[in-house]
Amino acid sequence: MRWKQEISIFLKSPSTSKSFMTIQRLPGIPYLMNEEPSSNENDVLLIQLASAGDVGALAKLYDRHAPLMHSVLTQKLGDASESQDIVHDVFVKLHSKSAMYNPALGKPVAWLLTMARNTAIDKLRKRATHQKYLNKQMER
Repeated sequence: MRWKQEISIFLKSPSTSKSFMTIQRLPGIPYLMNEEPSSNENDVLLIQLASAGDVGALAKLYDRHAPLMHSVLTQKLGDASESQDIVHDVFVKLHSKSAMYNPALGKPVAWLLTMARNTAIDKLRKRATHQKYLNKQMER
């Protein structure tokens, strides 16, 4: 298995018929070449294996979904470092809460993105509370 060091994206713009953009690999987030597409059934199986303690299954889920989670979080938060922390937190939670996943309630990727969203909201709330506390301390 080879690690992909960059992602190439072809974009169409109104001024030109094609343009080319290369994005460097994000640190700590692997992009695998020739990776089979993520399917719902495979992800459900991986979550079940992770709930049984299979660390390899958890790593496979990370390889499949961490780039998407990181991208969505970075877009919403504007901070790649904080997004990486949240992705890490989500997979730590996944390791302990994977038995709670119910395939009848939704796809694994939706569950993971919901966990990421809720973790990000929790972090933002803590940051706001901490900032209010600091402001009150500065006023004294």
